[in-house]
Amino acid sequence: MNFSTQGMVDMIYVLGASDKNSLLAIRLYNQRHPDRREPCRKTLDSLMERFKCTASEAYEKKERVKPVSQFLTYMFMNENDIFE
Repeated sequence: MNFSTQGMVDMIYVLGASDKNSLLAIRLYNQRHPDRREPCRKTLDSLMERFKCTASEAYEKKERVKPVSQFLTYMFMNENDIFE
C-alpha cells in the first residue's frame, strides 16, 4: 500500500527536522501523526533520494517506447525496396 501525497510531504518535513536521520524521523513522524501508518527506514531513504533528484515527492514517469511490428514496417515500404 502506498503512502498518500500528504503523508510523503509530511515525511519530507520530518526528515528535514531530524537532519536527515531516518530513524529519528520515524519517531517524530509517529509522534506527530499517531493515526497514520509507520514508514520504514528504507521508505524514508528512498523518498529522500527521490526528492533530491526530482525536487518532488512524485514518482518519475518513464515513457515506454512501443516497438513497431514488422507488419507495419512492410506496410510502409516501397515495392521497389521489397524486391531489391
